[in-house]
Amino acid sequence: MTVTLPQPDPDTEARAAAIFEALDQARVLAEPAAAATPPAIAPTRLYAFALAADAAADPALAARLARDEAVGRAFAALLARLAYVRFPALAAAAAGALRVRTAGPHRIRFEPSRAEPTQTYVVIELAPGTEAPQSLFVCSEGWRTHKAALPPAPRQVIQLLYANDDPLLVALLDPAAEVFLR
Repeated sequence: MTVTLPQPDPDTEARAAAIFEALDQARVLAEPAAAATPPAIAPTRLYAFALAADAAADPALAARLARDEAVGRAFAALLARLAYVRFPALAAAAAGALRVRTAGPHRIRFEPSRAEPTQTYVVIELAPGTEAPQSLFVCSEGWRTHKAALPPAPRQVIQLLYANDDPLLVALLDPAAEVFLR
């Protein structure tokens, strides 16, 4: 049996179109998280970033690691397995500014520049026989991750110079941050 429906008048058709448009807009507004969720990062991309000597190898991922807690947490877990040396977060902050981080026989010292008070030297001292790392990673509060390329390590010592307000130095000086050398 075939039922024939009468065609709506132009006024009814316009109201129906407006109602469907409003319902579609309500659906879009009800799901803002799905629309704003950034795409997932493939584990192979995180692995390649961990092995690359410089953050410039994938600037988009470096920017995402600096702001996305979930990606930073996954990356820190990967770094824990890949790093040559891991400096864990400090249990309790000592009085005064952080001057040394230790991980077994390895140390990171922070020395204010005598020539320029707005700069700080970061001196990484590695135990004899440790493979020279190419990268320094700092995972700070909210799992924000910073990366820096490291120069060669003659006599197992690496020296870097940062402005006191550099985000990487600020993160390194945070007692709650974890530091990885890879």
